[in-house]
Amino acid sequence: MCEVPLYDLTAFRAMDEEDPGALAKIVQVFLDSTPEVLHDLNEAYQAADLQALAHLAHKLKATIDILSIYPLKQLIRDIEKAGKTGEGKENLPQLMETLNRTTEKVFTEIRREIS
Repeated sequence: MCEVPLYDLTAFRAMDEEDPGALAKIVQVFLDSTPEVLHDLNEAYQAADLQALAHLAHKLKATIDILSIYPLKQLIRDIEKAGKTGEGKENLPQLMETLNRTTEKVFTEIRREIS
């Protein structure tokens, strides 16, 4: 069985050929900014602040899409929707656990890949 990659940096590798260091800069911004947004998202979840949850999920959605973090593309949209409309909010515990676990794996793999 072929495992789906966690993320895809192909587009950035092409940019890096034209602008050496571009990939490292993009990845560093991801590694520097995403943990804080993720932390705030977890706090909003714990506080049951659905409006903040939706806002922060929306913010993470762009990063997830840019880095093609495949396992989180739909998941972050489900979190955002639950925050905006309340629809599917009963799934938030599992969604948040998967988000946290998967982002940790992505952080680890990207750090390993760029070092």
